[in-house]
Amino acid sequence: MSSTHKAEVVKLGELLPIEGADRIGYVMVHGGYPCVVSKEDYEAYELWVYITPDSLVDSSRGEFAFLNDKFAQFKEVDGKQYVRIRARKFKKQPSMGLLIPAPRGARLGQDLAKSLGILHYEPPTPGTEHLKEYGWVRRRLMKWANRANRYARKGLQLPYYDIEALRRYPEVFAGANIVVTEKLHGSNAAYVWGDYRPWWFPWINRPRLLGRSRTVWRDLKDKSHIWAQAVTPELERFCKENPNLVLFGEIVGPGVQDLEYGLEKPTFFAFDIYDSHSKSYLNWYTLESFLRLYDILQVPQVTYGRFELDSVLRLAEGPSLLANHCREGIVVKTIFESAHPQIGRMILKAVGSGYLERSK
Repeated sequence: MSSTHKAEVVKLGELLPIEGADRIGYVMVHGGYPCVVSKEDYEAYELWVYITPDSLVDSSRGEFAFLNDKFAQFKEVDGKQYVRIRARKFKKQPSMGLLIPAPRGARLGQDLAKSLGILHYEPPTPGTEHLKEYGWVRRRLMKWANRANRYARKGLQLPYYDIEALRRYPEVFAGANIVVTEKLHGSNAAYVWGDYRPWWFPWINRPRLLGRSRTVWRDLKDKSHIWAQAVTPELERFCKENPNLVLFGEIVGPGVQDLEYGLEKPTFFAFDIYDSHSKSYLNWYTLESFLRLYDILQVPQVTYGRFELDSVLRLAEGPSLLANHCREGIVVKTIFESAHPQIGRMILKAVGSGYLERSK
């Protein structure tokens, strides 16, 4: 499970002062998340539960009742009201997440998200709003059909694309040569040329361009959704001429998420290429060469060089390189593909506090 979906029991380090504040200070959780806490509570408790931004907590529970104030942002889930945890500033000091005293018997490092009823906020997938109007039976049938489609394409073995948080693992890149790209706020997409076998006639083989969101295969003949609208002739040519390569990227633009990047239609920006034969990702230089050769848009490069944590985290803030609005954050990875025993592939993300403060 991603660390951003957990509510881990932590022990706080040094309490740092906030200018102009006598009753509060801040601590660095996991070495990368600044979090404000009252001085009185800091001295009273040894273990704490750290709840990351974009968590949803049930404010009817005693642990979270204090969140029912004018700053609360409520989200309804299955008929219940949850408060969405966001980044906030106290006396100009950013606070990324929430700390509450750990319950009796909690162990250091334990994940208490389930026992505390904590959910993770996921923005709605574009083009799925109409599904709320469908009944339970129809939604269930659609789910079974999509599962059958996944089985029909199981030979492709596309990896699930997810990235851990840099602030959770701040020491992973120590001394490494890295490239930093802008994290675009949109919907994940993967494209590959493969055998299309309809689940109702799996013996039929029709090679064509296939598109997928994180886990759901999309019918690219249906132009009503963004995964079909973002396909370009260059993208299709790349996939057809390189059937062993999977193109990963982000679709952004109008109707996708709350940041539109000044675009007129949903647009695909590539950030990775996966080789299904070697089961590995291409290094940064090879990725750039492919994308230039086929004239495929690439996520903006912010910088590259030797890793330095504070400098890199500052790059998560500020305006987007594509438009006149805030940057969601950054993605950091090694220039040449490598692995780490804690996180596996050397790639991490950092969402900017400016985006977390403004997100709705």
